[in-house]
Amino acid sequence: MSLLATVASILLIWQFVLEDNIAYFNMRERYEKTYAYCLRLIDRMEQTDGYYTGMPVAMIGVVDEEKYPVTDITGDVTNHISGTTGDILVYKGEQYFYFMKNYMGFTFNIILDGDRIVEIAESKEYEEMDSFPAKDSVKIVKGVMYIKTEPPQWRQ
Repeated sequence: MSLLATVASILLIWQFVLEDNIAYFNMRERYEKTYAYCLRLIDRMEQTDGYYTGMPVAMIGVVDEEKYPVTDITGDVTNHISGTTGDILVYKGEQYFYFMKNYMGFTFNIILDGDRIVEIAESKEYEEMDSFPAKDSVKIVKGVMYIKTEPPQWRQ
């Protein structure tokens, strides 16, 4: 009986080791995808005519899954482990700000005031923009950089 308990314990431990490694693999992939996405975003920001350090930035939306399809292959194994599923780590402007600041050494003056964000999101200039990575997804309007990352279906 003690041998059976030992074998069962070893199998249980092995199962958790495998599951944890798969979860860590997925989280590392999410980090790498987020880093690459943010690197492209930073490059686009810096290449926009009129950009300067400290400029107010309004970043609205989440990663558009039509332009960046989901590639998570570990969902069946990790879907019951909180925080390990999905394709990317950040989902709103404030999270982009902290990720870029802490992991990429890039800081910018993000607008966090909800009323101001709603005002920008409802503006004609913003509505005419396409979603990132399109060429017109980053625009400077009246001294504020607008970055549109939201999928088009949000507005329907």
